[in-house]
Amino acid sequence: MSIFTHTLQLIESKYISLLGFPYEKRMNKNMWQNSTCQKHTKCKASKSVKWSIGVYALRNLSYFISVSFMAIFISSCTTISIPKSPLLTSQNPESQWQNYQRILTTLTTWQVSGVVGVVMNQKGESANFIWKQNKNSFWIQIYGPLGLGATTFEGDTNTQEVTLKRSNGETVKAKSLQILMQSQLGWSIPIAGLYYWVRGLYIPNAAHILTLNEYGLIQNLHQQGWMIDYSRYMLFAHKYPLAEKMIFRYGEDLKITLIIKIWQLNP
Repeated sequence: MSIFTHTLQLIESKYISLLGFPYEKRMNKNMWQNSTCQKHTKCKASKSVKWSIGVYALRNLSYFISVSFMAIFISSCTTISIPKSPLLTSQNPESQWQNYQRILTTLTTWQVSGVVGVVMNQKGESANFIWKQNKNSFWIQIYGPLGLGATTFEGDTNTQEVTLKRSNGETVKAKSLQILMQSQLGWSIPIAGLYYWVRGLYIPNAAHILTLNEYGLIQNLHQQGWMIDYSRYMLFAHKYPLAEKMIFRYGEDLKITLIIKIWQLNP
């Protein structure tokens, strides 16, 4: 049962209580069990019960309204899942790869969320992340056990300026995301490269070495000093083949694992 459905059931039960239905049993018991009750006594009891119902309704009105607004809020924040399905193997991976490249190149706006794990100098740490990309503009928030609190990186690859915002209000600016991440986190990954790599593409017009899997998608990519391994490919929205797990290695000392739990395309 979804949270929204459960909330609606809660509202329904509360609404019934608000109308005073639970008082019917009390009313029947108190008013009608004595068959010899006088008419004026019945009227007096009826007025008393109606007054009790009114007080009960007013006392619970604020709660009912609060629950209603909560349901609306939850409904508006519910993530709409993108349909995904397993990929089919290809008899001609090279030809399929050419087709997939054309499709993936058209994807320029997305939102992904998941977990990032970092192993540097044999020390590991992890955090949650949300990444929103709108063509050249990006918004990345990292939060969790990294000890930084909620840290947001926001910028545009065309303006050559990136802003870091912490949950305590602190703001830091730099000329690139890579410089800012390195100074604040102690590790970094180039956003210009990640823009292509996260979609399973290589940076155009840059030297690269790649191997394809049985689906006609990149399994391993070597570019700009980074070794990238892809796995858990799924077909999203019946169109886009995207990986849910990527491992980035730079030299012997840095390993970044990206596990994507939710892909939202063109949000």
